Amino acid sequence: MKLLRFGTLLVFPLLCSCAASKAPLTVAEPVATSPTQNIQQEEKKPEPEKTEEVVWKIDTQDKVVALTFDDGPSPKYTPQLLALLKQYDVHATFFLVGENVEKHPELVQQEVSAGHEIGNHTYTHTNINQLSAEQFHEEVKKTSEAIERVTGNKTHFFRPPEGARNEIMMKETAKDDLVTIMWDEDSQDWKKPGVNKIISNVLPHLKGGNIILFHDHAGEQNQKSLQKLIPELKQQGYRFVTISELMKYKK
Repeated sequence: MKLLRFGTLLVFPLLCSCAASKAPLTVAEPVATSPTQNIQQEEKKPEPEKTEEVVWKIDTQDKVVALTFDDGPSPKYTPQLLALLKQYDVHATFFLVGENVEKHPELVQQEVSAGHEIGNHTYTHTNINQLSAEQFHEEVKKTSEAIERVTGNKTHFFRPPEGARNEIMMKETAKDDLVTIMWDEDSQDWKKPGVNKIISNVLPHLKGGNIILFHDHAGEQNQKSLQKLIPELKQQGYRFVTISELMKYKK
């Protein structure tokens, strides 16, 4: 009986509760929505601007250095320079002026055939600080196109004449996926200060990962200094590599 009373007491309030409610029990139906309404529209984020990469040297403990030569090719001095580099089994990187590439394509082909690397040094070796963005782009584009026509290969490296840099250059080279290669050892051979001075501008400060600046057109002093500098560095255990090879040591 107690169990029955408990059941009665339990059920009775529920029955009363239902009876007391006059409003029918309704279930809310889901509101139909289109797929596009369910997807939260996000504003399209602009792609980040490419940033210019500038390399002065590579931090490495390995005894590797890169010889670089600007302003060529020179019909008078480049063949002599190529013969010297071949004698010492050294590969270098040549930053070429576009109009010189078009005037002396055979010299550019000789450089590539000998295992050297080619970089862009503008078309007319102009002061880039006096150029608009369009003018700068044209200088670089014409040179890259000339190099590709002659060699069959695209160049990935750029060096500004006299090392000048500005915002236009940084943006335009980034757009063209060109890495700007500077230097941290300047032979100053273009001043023709004498063989010993050229060597002393480079040798005492040299470390692994350094990029050394020379010029095709510096002439006899340039070559005589290299005839002393290259054997000395090899004796110290240094290896000469192209810029592409040097970049592989980048951490």
